[in-house]
Amino acid sequence: MKFAYPKDVNYEEIEDRMELLSFSIATTPLEIFKGDTLIDEATGFFYLGERDKIFLVTSKHCIFDERFYPDKIVIRLHTDIHDLSKNARREIELYKNGKPIWIEHEDKKVDVAMIEIDKEIVQGCYFACFTKEDIFSTKNPKVKKLVYEFEVGSTLLVVGYPVGLYDRANNLSIHRGAFLASKYTIWFEGKPCFLVDSYLPPGMSGSPVLTATAAFRRTIIVDIPYYLAGILQGPVQTPYLVTQRGLTAVSDIGLYYVWYADLLEEIIKYNY
Repeated sequence: MKFAYPKDVNYEEIEDRMELLSFSIATTPLEIFKGDTLIDEATGFFYLGERDKIFLVTSKHCIFDERFYPDKIVIRLHTDIHDLSKNARREIELYKNGKPIWIEHEDKKVDVAMIEIDKEIVQGCYFACFTKEDIFSTKNPKVKKLVYEFEVGSTLLVVGYPVGLYDRANNLSIHRGAFLASKYTIWFEGKPCFLVDSYLPPGMSGSPVLTATAAFRRTIIVDIPYYLAGILQGPVQTPYLVTQRGLTAVSDIGLYYVWYADLLEEIIKYNY
């Protein structure tokens, strides 16, 4: 994880503070607008690509909705790492000359969008970015062996803003626990995603999903540091028959789709 802070700040004086807040300052609440009307809220997080390109990552369905066609998002960033009540509200237009500013995967079914952030938007702010080295994947030689120790039932951490709820006074996100519910590294139903078992209300779409500090393999506890495992999409909704009336309904069964984090590098490679 890489930290960003104002140029005139001595990092040694803020290092402990940045480390303490790392996951919270790597995420941001997303307010989604159509004109001046707030139509939805979601979660975004920062990712640092090659040549120090800063990206805001979220679920594509959060910023592209055929019912409302949102045209602007607002993020909040800390401007004082010691006084967390000091924040900057930054607006990002979703279209430029009529074209969307976000990039996406060549497989349009992948519900992930990345927006390259103009560095002027984040100037003078404190935040953190995930990097390629943080991705929990067999493609990352640093963690390849650990990935195979990650079993169904292992603990994950999801960082975001459920139903717009968070510590608004300090602009700090909510951290929720989850369990791996499908075999990691094996695409669920042929899609580059896996399932987690948790309760993750609307507003957490786009959240980073992180490996927790330990995973169980047989009877052995294997220590695994925090890594970026994926990007939360939303609930698995299963049709079922309401026998009394013979109607088909949809139920949130507590399982959620998560796209593998290594898709971020694929999106960047495909678009640049």
